[in-house]
Amino acid sequence: MSQIVHYWRGSAEVRGDLIAGLAAKEFDVRQFRGLEELLDVFDQEPPVLLVVDASAGEREASQRVIELANTPKLYPVPILFVALQAEKRTDALEGSYVGVVPVSVPYRLDAVIAGAQYLIAHPDAAEEAIAAIASFRGGLSESDSVNDADQAVLSSTVSMIDSADVSPAQDPPTPLSAIAPPHGRKRHLLPENTESIRRRMAEFPDPANLSGSNGGVAFALARDPADFYDAHLLPELVGDASIVSMLEALGRDDLWLATHAKRVAFVSSAISNALSFGSARDRSLRIAGLFLNWALRDRPLNLIRHDFVLNPSSTISEIIGESYLQSAAFVEERCGDKRAAEVIRTVSVMLRTDSLDVPRDLQQDAQALLGVELSSRSCWGLGFWDPYGVYRAIRYFRAPDSIIQDEMVKHALAKVLGEAVTIHVTVGNYFVSHLDDTEPEVAVYRRNSEADSERSVALVTARLAREGRKKRSIPIAELAPGMLLAGPVIALDGRIILNANVVLSEDIVLDLWQLAAIRALQGKVEVAVEES
Repeated sequence: MSQIVHYWRGSAEVRGDLIAGLAAKEFDVRQFRGLEELLDVFDQEPPVLLVVDASAGEREASQRVIELANTPKLYPVPILFVALQAEKRTDALEGSYVGVVPVSVPYRLDAVIAGAQYLIAHPDAAEEAIAAIASFRGGLSESDSVNDADQAVLSSTVSMIDSADVSPAQDPPTPLSAIAPPHGRKRHLLPENTESIRRRMAEFPDPANLSGSNGGVAFALARDPADFYDAHLLPELVGDASIVSMLEALGRDDLWLATHAKRVAFVSSAISNALSFGSARDRSLRIAGLFLNWALRDRPLNLIRHDFVLNPSSTISEIIGESYLQSAAFVEERCGDKRAAEVIRTVSVMLRTDSLDVPRDLQQDAQALLGVELSSRSCWGLGFWDPYGVYRAIRYFRAPDSIIQDEMVKHALAKVLGEAVTIHVTVGNYFVSHLDDTEPEVAVYRRNSEADSERSVALVTARLAREGRKKRSIPIAELAPGMLLAGPVIALDGRIILNANVVLSEDIVLDLWQLAAIRALQGKVEVAVEES
Protein backbone atom coordinates (compact mmCIF):
# COMPACT_ATOMS: atom_id res chain seq x y z
CA MET A 1 0.00 0.00 0.00
CA SER A 2 1.32 3.44 -0.95
CA GLN A 3 2.35 5.85 1.76
CA ILE A 4 0.41 9.11 1.79
CA VAL A 5 2.12 12.49 1.29
CA HIS A 6 0.12 15.69 1.78
CA TYR A 7 1.01 18.54 -0.56
CA TRP A 8 -0.18 21.93 0.70
CA ARG A 9 -0.37 24.03 -2.43
CA GLY A 10 0.83 27.61 -2.59
CA SER A 11 -0.71 30.49 -4.53
CA ALA A 12 1.80 30.10 -7.37
CA GLU A 13 1.86 27.23 -9.85
CA VAL A 14 1.80 23.72 -8.44
CA ARG A 15 5.27 22.17 -8.36
CA GLY A 16 4.48 19.34 -10.70
CA ASP A 17 8.09 18.14 -10.79
CA LEU A 18 8.09 17.52 -7.06
CA ILE A 19 4.69 15.79 -7.13
CA ALA A 20 5.75 13.61 -10.05
CA GLY A 21 9.08 12.79 -8.38
CA LEU A 22 7.35 11.62 -5.19
CA ALA A 23 4.74 9.70 -7.18
CA ALA A 24 7.54 7.95 -9.10
CA LYS A 25 8.80 6.66 -5.76
CA GLU A 26 5.31 5.15 -5.17
CA PHE A 27 4.07 7.78 -2.74
CA ASP A 28 0.37 8.70 -2.88
CA VAL A 29 0.45 12.51 -3.14
CA ARG A 30 -2.76 14.29 -2.04
CA GLN A 31 -3.10 18.01 -2.86
CA PHE A 32 -4.76 20.60 -0.58
CA ARG A 33 -5.45 24.28 -1.14
CA GLY A 34 -5.50 25.32 2.51
CA LEU A 35 -4.90 24.28 6.13
CA GLU A 36 -8.56 23.71 6.94
CA GLU A 37 -9.02 21.40 3.96
CA LEU A 38 -5.90 19.46 4.97
CA LEU A 39 -7.01 19.07 8.60
CA ASP A 40 -10.43 17.77 7.53
CA VAL A 41 -8.86 14.50 6.32
CA PHE A 42 -5.73 14.44 8.47
CA ASP A 43 -7.01 11.93 11.05
CA GLN A 44 -8.58 9.61 8.48
CA GLU A 45 -5.51 9.54 6.21
CA PRO A 46 -2.43 10.56 8.25
CA PRO A 47 0.52 11.40 5.99
CA VAL A 48 4.12 10.28 6.31
CA LEU A 49 5.27 13.70 5.01
CA LEU A 50 3.78 17.17 4.61
CA VAL A 51 5.12 19.23 1.70
CA VAL A 52 4.39 22.92 2.27
CA ASP A 53 4.68 25.02 -0.88
CA ALA A 54 5.32 28.63 0.16
CA SER A 55 7.34 29.62 -2.89
CA ALA A 56 5.13 32.49 -4.09
CA GLY A 57 7.00 35.08 -2.02
CA GLU A 58 7.86 36.54 1.39
CA ARG A 59 4.29 37.12 2.53
CA GLU A 60 3.12 33.59 1.72
CA ALA A 61 6.16 32.03 3.41
CA SER A 62 5.55 34.06 6.57
CA GLN A 63 1.87 33.14 6.62
CA ARG A 64 2.65 29.43 6.21
CA VAL A 65 5.10 29.52 9.13
CA ILE A 66 2.52 31.24 11.32
CA GLU A 67 -0.12 28.64 10.45
CA LEU A 68 2.26 25.72 11.01
CA ALA A 69 3.53 27.10 14.33
CA ASN A 70 -0.05 27.41 15.59
CA THR A 71 -1.14 23.90 14.53
CA PRO A 72 0.21 21.39 17.09
CA LYS A 73 -1.85 18.64 15.48
CA LEU A 74 0.75 18.58 12.68
CA TYR A 75 3.81 18.55 14.95
CA PRO A 76 4.40 14.76 14.67
CA VAL A 77 4.59 14.97 10.86
CA PRO A 78 7.95 15.68 9.15
CA ILE A 79 7.81 18.84 7.01
CA LEU A 80 9.37 19.65 3.64
CA PHE A 81 9.13 23.47 3.47
CA VAL A 82 9.60 24.88 -0.05
CA ALA A 83 10.22 28.64 -0.23
CA LEU A 84 12.62 31.40 -1.14
CA GLN A 85 15.31 31.49 1.58
CA ALA A 86 13.56 28.57 3.27
CA GLU A 87 16.31 28.10 5.88
CA LYS A 88 15.60 31.53 7.38
CA ARG A 89 11.86 30.82 7.50
CA THR A 90 11.94 27.44 9.21
CA ASP A 91 13.97 28.52 12.26
CA ALA A 92 10.68 29.28 14.05
CA LEU A 93 9.44 25.70 13.58
CA GLU A 94 12.49 23.86 14.89
CA GLY A 95 11.94 22.22 18.25
CA SER A 96 8.19 21.83 17.73
CA TYR A 97 8.03 19.68 14.61
CA VAL A 98 9.60 16.24 14.67
CA GLY A 99 11.60 17.13 11.56
CA VAL A 100 11.68 20.21 9.34
CA VAL A 101 13.67 20.28 6.09
CA PRO A 102 13.92 23.65 4.32
CA VAL A 103 14.06 23.54 0.50
CA SER A 104 15.15 26.84 -1.00
CA VAL A 105 13.94 27.68 -4.49
CA PRO A 106 15.38 26.94 -7.02
CA TYR A 107 16.30 23.40 -5.99
CA ARG A 108 17.75 20.22 -7.43
CA LEU A 109 14.86 17.79 -7.80
CA ASP A 110 16.77 14.52 -7.35
CA ALA A 111 18.39 15.84 -4.18
CA VAL A 112 15.04 16.96 -2.77
CA ILE A 113 13.42 13.59 -3.51
CA ALA A 114 16.35 11.80 -1.90
CA GLY A 115 16.12 14.03 1.19
CA ALA A 116 12.36 13.52 1.39
CA GLN A 117 12.72 9.74 1.26
CA TYR A 118 15.34 9.76 3.97
CA LEU A 119 13.21 12.03 6.15
CA ILE A 120 10.21 9.72 5.79
CA ALA A 121 12.31 6.70 6.74
CA HIS A 122 14.00 8.55 9.62
CA PRO A 123 11.67 11.37 10.84
CA ASP A 124 14.03 12.27 13.70
CA ALA A 125 17.06 12.61 11.41
CA ALA A 126 16.24 15.87 9.67
CA GLU A 127 19.90 16.95 9.70
CA GLU A 128 20.88 14.17 7.27
CA ALA A 129 18.03 15.03 4.93
CA ILE A 130 19.00 18.70 5.07
CA ALA A 131 22.61 17.82 4.26
CA ALA A 132 21.55 16.00 1.10
CA ILE A 133 19.50 18.93 -0.15
CA ALA A 134 21.84 21.68 1.05
CA SER A 135 24.66 20.16 -0.99
CA PHE A 136 22.87 21.39 -4.11
CA ARG A 137 22.14 25.00 -3.20
CA GLY A 138 22.68 27.43 -6.00
CA GLY A 139 19.84 26.74 -8.39
CA LEU A 140 20.92 23.56 -10.17
CA SER A 141 18.24 22.07 -12.35
CA GLU A 142 17.68 18.42 -13.24
CA SER A 143 19.83 18.76 -16.36
CA ASP A 144 22.69 20.77 -14.83
CA SER A 145 26.05 19.19 -14.31
CA VAL A 146 27.10 18.12 -10.83
CA ASN A 147 30.70 18.12 -9.65
CA ASP A 148 32.30 15.00 -8.22
CA ALA A 149 32.05 16.13 -4.59
CA ASP A 150 28.34 16.92 -4.88
CA GLN A 151 27.72 13.67 -6.72
CA ALA A 152 29.47 11.76 -3.95
CA VAL A 153 27.21 13.35 -1.30
CA LEU A 154 24.10 12.59 -3.30
CA SER A 155 25.19 9.02 -4.05
CA SER A 156 25.92 8.45 -0.37
CA THR A 157 22.47 9.73 0.61
CA VAL A 158 20.71 7.66 -2.04
CA SER A 159 22.66 4.62 -0.86
CA MET A 160 21.44 5.19 2.71
CA ILE A 161 17.87 5.45 1.42
CA ASP A 162 18.13 2.30 -0.67
CA SER A 163 19.34 0.36 2.36
CA ALA A 164 16.67 1.78 4.66
CA ASP A 165 13.29 0.22 5.26
CA VAL A 166 10.86 2.73 3.79
CA SER A 167 7.86 0.41 3.69
CA PRO A 168 4.67 1.57 5.46
CA ALA A 169 4.96 1.33 9.23
CA GLN A 170 3.19 -1.63 10.82
CA ASP A 171 2.95 0.00 14.23
CA PRO A 172 0.55 2.86 15.01
CA PRO A 173 1.98 6.41 14.82
CA THR A 174 4.07 7.46 17.80
CA PRO A 175 2.01 9.69 20.12
CA LEU A 176 3.15 13.28 20.30
CA SER A 177 3.94 12.98 23.99
CA ALA A 178 6.61 10.36 23.19
CA ILE A 179 8.42 12.40 20.55
CA ALA A 180 11.59 14.17 21.66
CA PRO A 181 12.92 17.26 19.86
CA PRO A 182 15.24 16.31 16.97
CA HIS A 183 18.78 15.77 18.22
CA GLY A 184 21.01 18.79 17.87
CA ARG A 185 18.21 21.11 16.73
CA LYS A 186 17.65 24.40 18.54
CA ARG A 187 14.70 26.71 18.50
CA HIS A 188 16.25 30.01 17.50
CA LEU A 189 13.11 32.08 17.98
CA LEU A 190 11.11 30.70 20.87
CA PRO A 191 12.66 30.52 24.34
CA GLU A 192 11.33 27.08 25.26
CA ASN A 193 10.12 24.24 23.09
CA THR A 194 6.89 22.34 23.55
CA GLU A 195 8.45 19.14 24.87
CA SER A 196 10.33 20.91 27.68
CA ILE A 197 7.07 22.53 28.74
CA ARG A 198 5.31 19.17 28.64
CA ARG A 199 7.96 17.86 31.00
CA ARG A 200 7.16 20.77 33.32
CA MET A 201 3.50 19.81 33.10
CA ALA A 202 4.37 16.26 34.11
CA GLU A 203 6.05 17.61 37.26
CA PHE A 204 2.72 19.02 38.48
CA PRO A 205 0.06 16.47 37.51
CA ASP A 206 -2.34 17.21 40.38
CA PRO A 207 -4.60 20.28 39.85
CA ALA A 208 -4.95 20.54 43.63
CA ASN A 209 -1.24 21.30 44.03
CA LEU A 210 -0.46 23.97 41.43
CA SER A 211 1.28 26.64 43.46
CA GLY A 212 0.43 30.07 42.05
CA SER A 213 -1.09 28.61 38.88
CA ASN A 214 -4.61 28.26 37.56
CA GLY A 215 -3.76 25.38 35.21
CA GLY A 216 -2.72 27.35 32.13
CA VAL A 217 0.05 24.88 31.22
CA ALA A 218 -2.37 21.96 30.95
CA PHE A 219 -4.92 24.15 29.19
CA ALA A 220 -2.49 25.18 26.47
CA LEU A 221 -0.55 21.97 25.93
CA ALA A 222 -2.67 18.91 26.75
CA ARG A 223 -4.09 17.56 23.50
CA ASP A 224 -4.47 13.86 24.30
CA PRO A 225 -6.24 12.10 27.21
CA ALA A 226 -2.92 10.42 28.07
CA ASP A 227 -1.43 13.84 28.89
CA PHE A 228 -3.40 13.79 32.15
CA TYR A 229 -2.67 11.60 35.16
CA ASP A 230 -5.93 9.95 36.15
CA ALA A 231 -4.63 8.97 39.57
CA HIS A 232 -4.47 12.71 40.40
CA LEU A 233 -7.33 13.96 38.28
CA LEU A 234 -9.95 11.52 39.63
CA PRO A 235 -8.43 9.67 42.59
CA GLU A 236 -11.78 8.49 43.99
CA LEU A 237 -12.91 7.16 40.62
CA VAL A 238 -9.89 5.26 39.30
CA GLY A 239 -10.89 2.25 41.41
CA ASP A 240 -14.40 2.25 39.96
CA ALA A 241 -14.13 -0.03 36.92
CA SER A 242 -17.45 1.12 35.46
CA ILE A 243 -16.46 4.80 35.56
CA VAL A 244 -13.04 4.09 34.07
CA SER A 245 -14.60 2.03 31.29
CA MET A 246 -17.01 4.87 30.51
CA LEU A 247 -14.16 7.34 30.21
CA GLU A 248 -12.29 4.92 27.97
CA ALA A 249 -15.41 4.54 25.83
CA LEU A 250 -15.58 8.32 25.54
CA GLY A 251 -12.06 8.28 24.15
CA ARG A 252 -12.96 5.61 21.61
CA ASP A 253 -16.04 7.55 20.51
CA ASP A 254 -14.27 10.89 20.09
CA LEU A 255 -10.66 11.54 21.07
CA TRP A 256 -11.20 15.32 20.99
CA LEU A 257 -14.15 15.08 23.39
CA ALA A 258 -12.22 12.82 25.78
CA THR A 259 -9.32 15.28 25.89
CA HIS A 260 -11.71 18.21 26.24
CA ALA A 261 -13.45 16.52 29.20
CA LYS A 262 -10.18 15.99 31.07
CA ARG A 263 -8.97 19.50 30.22
CA VAL A 264 -12.17 21.04 31.58
CA ALA A 265 -12.03 18.89 34.72
CA PHE A 266 -8.35 19.67 35.36
CA VAL A 267 -8.57 23.43 34.87
CA SER A 268 -11.87 23.76 36.75
CA SER A 269 -10.22 21.97 39.66
CA ALA A 270 -7.17 24.23 39.44
CA ILE A 271 -9.44 27.30 39.62
CA SER A 272 -11.34 25.76 42.53
CA ASN A 273 -8.11 25.34 44.47
CA ALA A 274 -6.79 28.79 43.52
CA LEU A 275 -10.02 30.31 44.89
CA SER A 276 -10.07 28.00 47.96
CA PHE A 277 -13.46 26.43 47.24
CA GLY A 278 -12.62 23.42 49.41
CA SER A 279 -12.03 19.74 48.74
CA ALA A 280 -15.71 18.70 48.53
CA ARG A 281 -16.57 21.34 45.92
CA ASP A 282 -13.33 20.55 44.09
CA ARG A 283 -14.20 16.84 43.79
CA SER A 284 -17.67 17.65 42.47
CA LEU A 285 -16.24 20.10 39.93
CA ARG A 286 -13.89 17.46 38.58
CA ILE A 287 -16.71 14.96 38.11
CA ALA A 288 -18.94 17.63 36.57
CA GLY A 289 -16.15 18.59 34.15
CA LEU A 290 -15.50 14.99 33.14
CA PHE A 291 -19.13 14.20 32.35
CA LEU A 292 -20.59 17.59 31.39
CA ASN A 293 -20.64 16.63 27.71
CA TRP A 294 -21.42 12.93 28.23
CA ALA A 295 -24.84 13.19 26.55
CA LEU A 296 -23.29 14.96 23.54
CA ARG A 297 -20.96 12.12 22.55
CA ASP A 298 -23.31 10.81 19.83
CA ARG A 299 -24.30 14.26 18.55
CA PRO A 300 -23.00 15.89 15.34
CA LEU A 301 -19.51 17.40 15.43
CA ASN A 302 -20.84 20.95 15.06
CA LEU A 303 -22.62 20.56 18.41
CA ILE A 304 -19.79 18.77 20.21
CA ARG A 305 -17.27 21.49 19.32
CA HIS A 306 -19.51 24.55 18.95
CA ASP A 307 -17.68 27.78 19.87
CA PHE A 308 -20.14 29.92 21.85
CA VAL A 309 -17.63 32.77 22.14
CA LEU A 310 -17.15 33.11 18.38
CA ASN A 311 -20.67 32.11 17.31
CA PRO A 312 -23.34 32.77 19.96
CA SER A 313 -26.52 30.86 19.12
CA SER A 314 -29.67 30.65 21.22
CA THR A 315 -30.80 27.58 19.26
CA ILE A 316 -27.58 25.64 19.88
CA SER A 317 -27.49 26.85 23.49
CA GLU A 318 -30.96 25.35 23.98
CA ILE A 319 -29.97 22.02 22.41
CA ILE A 320 -26.72 21.69 24.35
CA GLY A 321 -28.38 22.91 27.55
CA GLU A 322 -30.93 20.11 27.27
CA SER A 323 -28.09 17.60 26.73
CA TYR A 324 -26.43 18.87 29.89
CA LEU A 325 -29.58 17.99 31.85
CA GLN A 326 -29.19 14.41 30.62
CA SER A 327 -25.52 14.49 31.68
CA ALA A 328 -26.59 15.71 35.14
CA ALA A 329 -28.98 12.77 35.53
CA PHE A 330 -26.23 10.39 34.47
CA VAL A 331 -23.76 11.85 37.00
CA GLU A 332 -26.27 11.64 39.85
CA GLU A 333 -27.19 8.06 39.05
CA ARG A 334 -23.84 6.56 38.03
CA CYS A 335 -21.36 8.65 40.05
CA GLY A 336 -23.61 9.27 43.05
CA ASP A 337 -22.54 12.92 43.27
CA LYS A 338 -25.60 15.13 43.76
CA ARG A 339 -23.45 18.27 44.03
CA ALA A 340 -21.82 17.60 40.64
CA ALA A 341 -25.27 17.03 39.12
CA GLU A 342 -26.49 20.34 40.57
CA VAL A 343 -23.46 22.15 39.13
CA ILE A 344 -24.22 20.74 35.66
CA ARG A 345 -27.93 21.67 35.94
CA THR A 346 -26.92 25.20 36.91
CA VAL A 347 -24.64 25.37 33.87
CA SER A 348 -27.60 24.28 31.74
CA VAL A 349 -29.73 27.10 33.15
CA MET A 350 -26.95 29.67 32.64
CA LEU A 351 -26.53 28.62 29.03
CA ARG A 352 -30.24 28.91 28.19
CA THR A 353 -31.62 31.76 30.32
CA ASP A 354 -30.61 35.01 32.02
CA SER A 355 -32.18 34.16 35.38
CA LEU A 356 -30.29 32.23 38.03
CA ASP A 357 -31.60 31.70 41.57
CA VAL A 358 -29.14 29.41 43.34
CA PRO A 359 -26.72 29.86 46.30
CA ARG A 360 -23.55 31.86 45.55
CA ASP A 361 -21.21 28.90 46.04
CA LEU A 362 -23.14 26.89 43.46
CA GLN A 363 -23.11 29.90 41.11
CA GLN A 364 -19.33 30.16 41.46
CA ASP A 365 -18.81 26.45 40.75
CA ALA A 366 -21.07 26.56 37.71
CA GLN A 367 -19.47 29.75 36.36
CA ALA A 368 -15.97 28.30 36.78
CA LEU A 369 -17.01 25.12 34.97
CA LEU A 370 -18.85 26.92 32.16
CA GLY A 371 -16.05 29.47 31.78
CA VAL A 372 -13.47 26.71 31.25
CA GLU A 373 -15.88 24.88 28.94
CA LEU A 374 -16.36 27.98 26.76
CA SER A 375 -12.61 28.74 26.78
CA SER A 376 -11.66 25.20 25.76
CA ARG A 377 -14.15 25.25 22.89
CA SER A 378 -12.84 28.64 21.78
CA CYS A 379 -9.16 27.64 21.87
CA TRP A 380 -9.37 23.96 20.87
CA GLY A 381 -12.59 23.67 18.85
CA LEU A 382 -10.73 23.17 15.57
CA GLY A 383 -8.71 20.31 17.02
CA PHE A 384 -5.51 22.33 17.44
CA TRP A 385 -4.40 25.21 19.64
CA ASP A 386 -5.81 28.55 18.46
CA PRO A 387 -4.27 31.54 20.28
CA TYR A 388 -6.89 33.82 18.76
CA GLY A 389 -9.40 31.83 20.79
CA VAL A 390 -7.67 33.16 23.91
CA TYR A 391 -7.99 36.73 22.64
CA ARG A 392 -11.70 36.24 21.98
CA ALA A 393 -12.34 34.50 25.32
CA ILE A 394 -10.64 37.17 27.44
CA ARG A 395 -12.55 39.87 25.55
CA TYR A 396 -15.78 37.95 26.12
CA PHE A 397 -15.23 37.55 29.87
CA ARG A 398 -14.46 41.28 30.18
CA ALA A 399 -17.70 42.30 28.47
CA PRO A 400 -20.48 43.66 30.77
CA ASP A 401 -23.00 41.17 29.36
CA SER A 402 -20.74 38.13 29.78
CA ILE A 403 -22.44 34.98 31.01
CA ILE A 404 -19.68 34.85 33.67
CA GLN A 405 -20.44 37.58 36.22
CA ASP A 406 -18.57 36.60 39.40
CA GLU A 407 -15.48 38.84 39.54
CA MET A 408 -13.28 36.27 41.30
CA VAL A 409 -14.14 33.63 38.73
CA LYS A 410 -13.67 36.04 35.80
CA HIS A 411 -10.18 36.95 36.99
CA ALA A 412 -9.29 33.29 37.61
CA LEU A 413 -10.38 32.40 34.07
CA ALA A 414 -8.40 35.31 32.62
CA LYS A 415 -5.32 34.13 34.50
CA VAL A 416 -5.69 30.62 33.03
CA LEU A 417 -5.72 32.17 29.57
CA GLY A 418 -2.87 34.53 30.45
CA GLU A 419 -0.74 31.60 31.57
CA ALA A 420 -1.67 29.68 28.44
CA VAL A 421 -0.64 32.32 25.90
CA THR A 422 2.63 33.16 27.64
CA ILE A 423 3.51 29.45 27.92
CA HIS A 424 2.39 28.41 24.45
CA VAL A 425 4.28 31.20 22.65
CA THR A 426 3.26 31.82 19.06
CA VAL A 427 5.18 33.43 16.21
CA GLY A 428 2.25 35.28 14.73
CA ASN A 429 3.91 38.67 14.88
CA TYR A 430 7.52 37.72 14.28
CA PHE A 431 7.95 37.77 10.53
CA VAL A 432 5.53 40.61 9.88
CA SER A 433 7.43 42.79 12.34
CA HIS A 434 10.78 42.03 10.79
CA LEU A 435 9.59 42.56 7.24
CA ASP A 436 9.05 46.22 8.14
CA ASP A 437 12.50 46.76 9.66
CA THR A 438 13.85 48.26 6.44
CA GLU A 439 11.32 51.09 6.47
CA PRO A 440 12.85 54.42 7.67
CA GLU A 441 9.80 55.22 9.84
CA VAL A 442 10.18 51.90 11.68
CA ALA A 443 13.85 52.58 12.41
CA VAL A 444 12.96 56.02 13.83
CA TYR A 445 10.17 54.49 15.92
CA ARG A 446 12.55 51.89 17.33
CA ARG A 447 15.18 54.48 18.28
CA ASN A 448 12.61 56.71 19.98
CA SER A 449 10.99 53.77 21.74
CA GLU A 450 14.33 52.51 23.06
CA ALA A 451 15.23 56.00 24.28
CA ASP A 452 11.89 56.30 26.10
CA SER A 453 12.45 52.89 27.65
CA GLU A 454 15.91 53.82 28.93
CA ARG A 455 14.49 56.97 30.56
CA SER A 456 11.63 55.05 32.19
CA VAL A 457 14.02 52.40 33.56
CA ALA A 458 16.32 55.11 34.94
CA LEU A 459 13.38 56.82 36.66
CA VAL A 460 12.08 53.63 38.26
CA THR A 461 15.61 52.61 39.35
CA ALA A 462 16.01 55.92 41.18
CA ARG A 463 12.54 55.53 42.68
CA LEU A 464 13.30 52.05 43.99
CA ALA A 465 16.56 53.25 45.54
CA ARG A 466 14.66 55.97 47.45
CA GLU A 467 11.95 53.57 48.60
CA GLY A 468 14.29 50.73 49.58
CA ARG A 469 12.86 48.30 47.04
CA LYS A 470 14.49 46.09 44.41
CA LYS A 471 13.65 44.41 41.10
CA ARG A 472 12.47 40.86 40.56
CA SER A 473 11.74 39.06 37.30
CA ILE A 474 8.39 37.23 37.12
CA PRO A 475 6.35 35.56 34.34
CA ILE A 476 3.86 37.85 32.60
CA ALA A 477 1.10 35.47 33.68
CA GLU A 478 1.85 36.37 37.33
CA LEU A 479 1.34 40.12 36.89
CA ALA A 480 -1.32 41.54 39.19
CA PRO A 481 -3.01 44.91 39.80
CA GLY A 482 -0.95 47.24 41.99
CA MET A 483 2.45 45.99 40.81
CA LEU A 484 5.02 48.54 39.62
CA LEU A 485 6.84 47.67 36.40
CA ALA A 486 10.60 47.95 36.97
CA GLY A 487 11.37 47.03 33.36
CA PRO A 488 9.56 47.28 30.04
CA VAL A 489 7.21 44.67 28.60
CA ILE A 490 8.84 43.59 25.32
CA ALA A 491 7.49 41.67 22.34
CA LEU A 492 9.36 38.64 21.10
CA ASP A 493 10.57 40.61 18.09
CA GLY A 494 12.17 43.21 20.39
CA ARG A 495 9.58 45.96 20.25
CA ILE A 496 8.63 47.69 23.50
CA ILE A 497 4.96 47.25 24.40
CA LEU A 498 4.82 49.02 27.77
CA ASN A 499 7.53 51.07 29.46
CA ALA A 500 8.77 50.72 33.02
CA ASN A 501 7.59 52.92 35.90
CA VAL A 502 3.91 52.03 35.33
CA VAL A 503 1.64 50.89 38.16
CA LEU A 504 -0.51 48.07 36.82
CA SER A 505 -4.30 48.19 36.97
CA GLU A 506 -6.69 45.28 36.43
CA ASP A 507 -7.39 46.53 32.90
CA ILE A 508 -3.69 46.81 32.00
CA VAL A 509 -3.01 43.25 33.18
CA LEU A 510 -5.94 41.91 31.17
CA ASP A 511 -4.85 43.98 28.16
CA LEU A 512 -1.39 42.40 28.30
CA TRP A 513 -2.75 38.85 28.58
CA GLN A 514 -5.17 39.51 25.73
CA LEU A 515 -2.41 41.05 23.60
CA ALA A 516 -0.13 38.06 24.23
CA ALA A 517 -2.63 35.90 22.33
CA ILE A 518 -2.03 37.76 19.08
CA ARG A 519 1.42 39.28 19.59
CA ALA A 520 4.09 37.07 21.11
CA LEU A 521 5.63 38.65 24.22
CA GLN A 522 8.82 37.82 26.05
CA GLY A 523 7.89 35.52 28.93
CA LYS A 524 9.15 37.57 31.90
CA VAL A 525 9.16 41.17 33.09
CA GLU A 526 10.77 42.97 36.04
CA VAL A 527 8.59 44.31 38.85
CA ALA A 528 9.34 46.15 42.09
CA VAL A 529 9.36 44.21 45.36
CA GLU A 530 10.23 45.04 48.95
CA GLU A 531 13.92 44.79 49.87
CA SER A 532 13.28 42.11 52.47
